[in-house]
Amino acid sequence: MRRTITLVLGAWVIALPLAAQRTGGPGGLREVRRGEDGGSGLWGSFALGWGREGFRFDSMASYESDFSAPTFTFKLGGTPSRFFKLGGELSYWSSSEAQSQQTLSNYLFIAQWYPGAHPFYLKGGIGLVSNHQSGSDPINGTYVYRDNGYGGVIGIGADIPVGRRLALSPELNVYGQRYDNAGTSNDYRERIITFGLGVTFR
Repeated sequence: MRRTITLVLGAWVIALPLAAQRTGGPGGLREVRRGEDGGSGLWGSFALGWGREGFRFDSMASYESDFSAPTFTFKLGGTPSRFFKLGGELSYWSSSEAQSQQTLSNYLFIAQWYPGAHPFYLKGGIGLVSNHQSGSDPINGTYVYRDNGYGGVIGIGADIPVGRRLALSPELNVYGQRYDNAGTSNDYRERIITFGLGVTFR
């Protein structure tokens, strides 16, 4: 995990000077405004990263577990203005242990707000989520567990242009998931903190 975090942070370090150059640095580079460089219309993004998961039953005071595993994210949407991108996001966190596997999924409507001419943005979203677990143990044998709920995401990222219609997109997210089971006392939450690096086309 340390290696993955180091790579993502390194991408941010590289992105900062690139962003400064693209928004009017020295050397006669022109200012590139969103919408003038292919920033309007349809856009999409896919990313790979790493995430830490924690869970909390309603009876617990804090989150526990802290498993780490790879993540995959795909986003697709439109650009109503140079300050906003709207779209849908599919993201997956999947952990494989010796005798079990767990996948946490998010199916979200998201908005990305770009507060200025620079490429950095704030992200928020809400939607549906799912928790899938399978495995085996000596006592219960083979088992499959599925649960559905609702959740959301908040995040921060950047679209660093590397071509007219292509950008590198480092992103930090916090996903929250809520699972309520009617008639039971085992309602719980899942939390996933992710670092990722994606490619955005527009």
